[in-house]
Amino acid sequence: NTPPKPYNQKKGPGNVWSFPRVRYLMDEYENHPTQKPSALLKRIILASSNPSDTVLDPFAGSFTTGAVAAASGRKFIGIELNNEYVKMGLRRLSVTSHYSENELAKVKKRKTQNLSKKQRNVGINALSSEK
Repeated sequence: NTPPKPYNQKKGPGNVWSFPRVRYLMDEYENHPTQKPSALLKRIILASSNPSDTVLDPFAGSFTTGAVAAASGRKFIGIELNNEYVKMGLRRLSVTSHYSENELAKVKKRKTQNLSKKQRNVGINALSSEK
């Protein structure tokens, strides 16, 4: 494997990057509380991978990383616990799934259900109580 080419060979990136937050009126907005700007992820992906490389996002959320990776000629593996966000990712990446197109289209239009800390930790708490 060859190392990735520098993102911008004319000027080295500074230590502070400034990108606007993703707001609900923006075209790229998905209903996720911590969505990252596509431009930020594009900079990171282009600087750290080559075309046809695989990009891993273990906390995929709104799948912005996957959308940018696919648009940049990379393969993508995303891991997400929240089923609503998985549906969002399937729609954004145009992945065929067992969900209907109508079900996937609804995800952006309605408020997603964030799991509470208690709900997320049910399995973890069950494991720790078995000891």
